[in-house]
Order: sequence, then structure tokens, then C-alpha cells
Amino acid sequence: MSRVRTVVRVTAGLMLTVMGAASAAAWYVREHLPQAGPVPDLVAPTDPATVERGRYLTQHVAGCLVCHTPHDLGVVGQPLPRDHLGAGGVPFGREEAVPGLVISTNLTPEGLGGWSDGAIVYALTTGVNPSREVAHTIMPWTRYRSMARPDLLAIVAYLRTLEPIPTAHPSRALDPGVTLSLNLMAEEATLAAEAPRGEVEYGAYLALIAGCEDCHTPAGPDGRADPAMRYGGGNEWDVPGHARIRSTNLTPDEATGIGALTRGAFIGLFQQHRDDPLVGQRWPDGVPVTVMPWPAYSGMTDADLGAIYAFLRTLPPVVNRVVVMEPTPGGPEPDLANMPKPPRLPDGYADRMTVGALCDEVDAARAPGLFTEPADPALVAAIAQRVADRDAPDGAVLAARLADPLPDRATWLRENVRLHGLAGRCAAVLSAIPPE
Repeated sequence: MSRVRTVVRVTAGLMLTVMGAASAAAWYVREHLPQAGPVPDLVAPTDPATVERGRYLTQHVAGCLVCHTPHDLGVVGQPLPRDHLGAGGVPFGREEAVPGLVISTNLTPEGLGGWSDGAIVYALTTGVNPSREVAHTIMPWTRYRSMARPDLLAIVAYLRTLEPIPTAHPSRALDPGVTLSLNLMAEEATLAAEAPRGEVEYGAYLALIAGCEDCHTPAGPDGRADPAMRYGGGNEWDVPGHARIRSTNLTPDEATGIGALTRGAFIGLFQQHRDDPLVGQRWPDGVPVTVMPWPAYSGMTDADLGAIYAFLRTLPPVVNRVVVMEPTPGGPEPDLANMPKPPRLPDGYADRMTVGALCDEVDAARAPGLFTEPADPALVAAIAQRVADRDAPDGAVLAARLADPLPDRATWLRENVRLHGLAGRCAAVLSAIPPE
């Protein structure tokens, strides 16, 4: 009997010890974490130039409104509804690698009205809100902590100009232990006085803010971004009812990355999404759509896009051939007959994408081979395969078009370059077209 009492006393003692340790840990977390330093005493300028810089960064570089405005991936251009701009409420869960569920915050004055300018900057750079809750890292505060102070304040100035939108979003629900991990991650941010000045350095700065690496660096076996595959592409998403999408290889590898892509062609990839006449139309089921927020990033200036290109060219090449789009296993067959068609583009959207892809693959030395009779079969096969690797329907369209007689082939290229504003991107191809 005495042995039983001893066991009971020891067990009870251990339980009390564990409970005491748990209580002490909870007290420490509550009273001492996160340790992110004081909220800075900052006031955002309100002059028009600062507000415009903030609009540019928010809408076209940092992409804040893409995550903080509900929108539909199945609609061309993924337009952001003006009546919900910045209102938050977008859910992120396990499909986005969040251990639980988080809901994006209301960024309008209705949501942030009680926050000081310094508190907003503090949340952007440490993840810590006025309630001392640390945001999950799908909100990229670990990147934004590298932003220059003037750019952070410009974003604050712009957010203050959004239309107030009342909302009532549910609270987040994270798995056990995640909150503690986030509390331990948060640390004080040291803000740079200004953005870098050199083109490559500024391009790296913009790419960091834009989160290019987040989507274009695949995870390793441990679930973390694989440093050996930095910017090498291959991250995968299933868009319900449409396709399986993978991020492209942005390293300067000649065969599988952007090594063969000229600066003008890189910028052209974004230019083609400016003023897209198809924006707002719905994609048919089964047609591949992209999760890349082209309309947001296409608003970057050509100079800034060129700086990002210059930075990407400095990366170590990664050999990784990526099939960017393919049907979702078991998903619907593409309904190509009901593809959106703008009334002013008689050759259709597929031709626009195909001509752009063709121009990305052809330099001045190879372009004349497109305009022999017939076109150089080896060249056509190589280009069509490269385009098909990115998007199989475009590869098939391209191979068929390049089999047309020379006059029809030349007319197709000239007209689509003109109609879609691809002159800069297609300069090498245009220069090789024989005179009419």
C-alpha cells in the first residue's frame, strides 16, 4: 500500500511540475513575447508624390491588394472588385501551406483606422499587430522588413486613402504550437534610410518585395525553400476546374530558364497584360489559367522590370525544365470552343499568347529560318517544343501556324504583333519578315 501511495505522490508531483512549467511558459509568452522592440514613432507624409509611390508599391510591386481583396482566378486578369478593394477576408489554409487557417486583414481605414502610422509599419516589418499577435508568414513581413523606411511610409500613406469598407472577418485558427513559433520568430526591424541605387541591387530589392522567390523557389524535402533551387521554378498549384500550374524557372539557364530571353522580351511578357481587352471575361472550365498576378505586376514601369531582369541574370543557373501548365488529373477537358474572344482581335487570344511566346524564343540570328518556304523544320520543331513546355496548346497552335504558306505566315505575325502591341518584344522576328 505504501508503494501505491509513493507512486501516487510521485505522479502527482510530476503532474504539478508539468502544469507549473506550462503555466510559467504561458506567462513568459504572454508577458515577454514577441520581442520585436518598441513600436516606432512615425508619421507618413501625405503629399501627392508619396501617396502615388505608395499606390505603385501596393498595387504593382508588393501586391498587397491581391491577397487583401477577394477575387476570382477563373476570370481573365483576376480583376480586383473596386467595392471590396483592400477589405481583406481572403482565406489561406493548408492548400497554401498554412498550418490551419488565416484570413487576410482589412487594410482600408475601417480596418486600420485605429492603428498609428508607426503601428502599421511595425506590423509590416515585424508581423506584430497592436494586439501583440504575430501574423503568419504567408503575410510576408519577413520580406517587408527589408523595405526602406520611405517606401513603407508611402504604403501607409496610400492605404489611408482607400475607401473605408466595414467587415467582420473570422479569427484565425492555427495548429497547436504555431503561435509560439511565430512569437519566437518576431524580432526588431532595422529600417534602411533609402532603397538601393544600383540597377542590379534595386532589382533584387524589387524582386524581394514582390515575393518572386516565394513562388519560384520549390520546397526541399523538409518543406522549406530549397537553396539549391533558388528561383528555379516548379512550385505547383491546382486551380479547381482549370489546370495544374507550376512556376517558371527564372534563373539564367539557357535551356530551361530565361537565359535565352532578352531584356525586351522579358519586359514584353508583362507589357502584354496591360490594358488586356479580355479582362473580366470568364475562362471556360478546363482551360489552363495562371495564379501569377500578371495584371498587378504588369503595372511596374519598364525600368523597374528591367532592373528585376538584370538581377535575375546574376543568379546561378538552375537546370530545371518546368511544364508550366497541364490538365488537372481527373479534371474537365478544356472547352476550347468557348474561349473568350475580344471583338477587336480577329485571331483570338491564343494567337496573342502564341506570337508572344514565339518572339521570346527567336533571336535575330535564327529569325530568318521562319521565313523560308517552308520554314526551317528543325527550327520550328525546337521552338514549338520550347513553347509547348510552357503551354501545350500554344505549342500546337504555333506548329500549325508556322506550317502555313509564307505569305499567310508573315501576315499572321505582322497582324498579331500590331494588334497586341508586341513590336518591342518581336523586334527580331519583324526584322526578318520579307518585304511585302
